[in-house]
Amino acid sequence: MKNQKAIFWILQITVWSLYFVYNVNISFDVFLSKFKEVVFLYSFLYAYFGIPLTVVLRLVFVWLKKQSISNWIFVISVFAVVFIAANIWTIEVYFLDRIFESDDLKMSPLNLKFYIWEVFRDFLVLLAWSAFYLLTKLWYEWQSEKEKAEKALLLAERSQLLMLRHQLNPHFLFNTLSSLRALIRENREKAEYMLSKISDFLRYSLASKKDIEVPFSEELAAIKNYFEIEKVRYGENLDISYEIDPLSEDYPVLCFLMHPIIENAIKFGMDTSNMPLKVVVKAEVFDNKLVLQILNTGKWVDSTANENQKGTGNGLIIVQQRLKHFYPAHHKFTIRKEDGWVGVIIEIINKSYK
Repeated sequence: MKNQKAIFWILQITVWSLYFVYNVNISFDVFLSKFKEVVFLYSFLYAYFGIPLTVVLRLVFVWLKKQSISNWIFVISVFAVVFIAANIWTIEVYFLDRIFESDDLKMSPLNLKFYIWEVFRDFLVLLAWSAFYLLTKLWYEWQSEKEKAEKALLLAERSQLLMLRHQLNPHFLFNTLSSLRALIRENREKAEYMLSKISDFLRYSLASKKDIEVPFSEELAAIKNYFEIEKVRYGENLDISYEIDPLSEDYPVLCFLMHPIIENAIKFGMDTSNMPLKVVVKAEVFDNKLVLQILNTGKWVDSTANENQKGTGNGLIIVQQRLKHFYPAHHKFTIRKEDGWVGVIIEIINKSYK
């Protein structure tokens, strides 16, 4: 931001200085050298009045960008504002002419033809400045978005590696494979079903690396696979339910966004809840806003405050960082603790989603 302001003022001074030199040369051709001092002062005031005028234009453009208007309305507004500024500049030129006018130095008369020509000329100058400023601003915004996207991609990859580390750790695999081995002896059909769930979950874990966002239906399928695996471990002690709005299934979400929250819900819920542990996954859409809720019975445990607690200590931090990078001004992250239930609520606003 500081660099942008510095560049803005450097360009301002440079551009209007060049315009000053241009006006001096034009004025010398008209008024000859005997009016040298007058020409310099007149040209200086005429050219450098563009600085405060364009500073005001810049503030107006920034204000227009913040309004919820279409691109066409924005362009029309720019032309209108530049036209008003050109009229102000022309009026300023008229007063300069009257100040510097003398018996020896006759300035341009005030008539309709002169006024229209001055407004037209000043309009072109200010329009050129406005186009250059807006294009430069657009380039900076594009660069900023590109940097944010690159940071978000790095964060997504880091998050995925963390998720894979937790999901594929020896403790998880040992318990899962032990339960699967027991099922093979007792119920081969159920064991095959369980093996397919493990396979589907691991496939999503590995294949989703190329995708930053996925439809919520894919994330939900991976969540259900994960719960099926955990059900083998905990049996009747784990009660899972879903309340899914059909409209939410096509809504784009960050890949592996909910997994750290679900892992915490099971791991800490098993320590603090009466059995069975109840976990509820909710998803609904209101006015292009996706609301995700992961609720479980038990008490809230701050996994980052106690190193002795098991679980994904950085899980919630990673989730919040990803939301901040991908949806900087369009998300809300809330932790709920009430009536023997704890939960995490994520709200995502996607203006392009319909």
